Amino acid sequence: MQTMARFSSTPPQAGRGRHALAWVLTLFALVLAPLTLLPAPAASADELDQTVNSDEQVSDEPVEIAAGHMDIGPRLINGKWEMLVRDDSGDKPVWRNLDKVVFRVGQAAMMNVPEDGAYSFTGAKAGAPVHVIPQSQIPNVPWLGWNTQSPEVVAAVNLGVNLTFLGAQGPANVSVYLESGNFSKPIVLWNKATTGPQPIWVDLNTHTHATWVFNQPGVYLMAINASAQGKDGQHFAQTKVLRFAVGNPEQVSTQQAMAEKWPGEVPAMPADLSASLAGKGGPQANSPAQSTEGAPAATPAPDAQAPVATTEPGTGVAKTAEPMSAEKDQTLGGAQAAQAPAQAGWPISQIIFGIGMAVLALALIVFGVSRAKARKAEQAAAAASFENGQA
Repeated sequence: MQTMARFSSTPPQAGRGRHALAWVLTLFALVLAPLTLLPAPAASADELDQTVNSDEQVSDEPVEIAAGHMDIGPRLINGKWEMLVRDDSGDKPVWRNLDKVVFRVGQAAMMNVPEDGAYSFTGAKAGAPVHVIPQSQIPNVPWLGWNTQSPEVVAAVNLGVNLTFLGAQGPANVSVYLESGNFSKPIVLWNKATTGPQPIWVDLNTHTHATWVFNQPGVYLMAINASAQGKDGQHFAQTKVLRFAVGNPEQVSTQQAMAEKWPGEVPAMPADLSASLAGKGGPQANSPAQSTEGAPAATPAPDAQAPVATTEPGTGVAKTAEPMSAEKDQTLGGAQAAQAPAQAGWPISQIIFGIGMAVLALALIVFGVSRAKARKAEQAAAAASFENGQA
């Protein structure tokens, strides 16, 4: 027994302890492993749940908005259909005239395009820096979405509203897409690089946010038409231009963005498309349906031509990807840069995956070292026993 003790560097109880630790770590890693398959959690209901009141004020004051929550959407004011932006960044929500608003997309919005090719539709090279308004709110970036929750619109309109992208002006490409946060591919809603009008369908009383990507700094103008069919058969429609100052004020001034004019005429809604959308009074056929109730479906929706962006009726709650970090080095997209308000830009699933792999690696190392020492001790004991026998 004394000879065995001399050749064994690990007491029997310590060896058993290391084996137990290795098995515990391995079991912990195996428990974590299935969690890595879960999608990144959706934005919380509290983030998207809101109530829109009919007495909210309308403002014509010129303003630049660089942070906070806002939605474009229609209102019926004294019977007149108007597309405005509901600015919820202050103490009280105010509907603003889009002709007097500049959205500032500054340094906090910088991210890098992923290397996997899923975002090639943006027109930006993999790894290139771009400015991003993400699908969920982050500090110091305007959180721009849309809603169809104005009470007078809900009361007067049949089913929902068509939002149609008619074109954009700017130094480079701009695109808008939805992600579900569960590693599915992004679904493109609007893209400057795509020719022709691009309508999406939005159910009544819903609230949705998407990701907006601007490839280079500069002033961008986007022409958006909001149209709907009234319950009494009346057709409502208006086109407005959204203006974005992308970059720091030193690169693009507010005055420059406010003064920017559309070269020539702002694109008009094609009469045949307008008539088609008005005649259907609902989502039109042969485009991917996109529901924010879950993962956007990349399959044609029955009787739908425009992509569909919906939420749970009456709640204004849309399930979207987690909020992205505002760090400059973050990559674009739910799978590459998961999002939560004011937190780092990696998806929860990837964090769990990393922890799981680290624990598994540690368990294997501990187990391997423990086994090696045990084998060495056994060999030494056997040799000592043999020597004792020879003696």
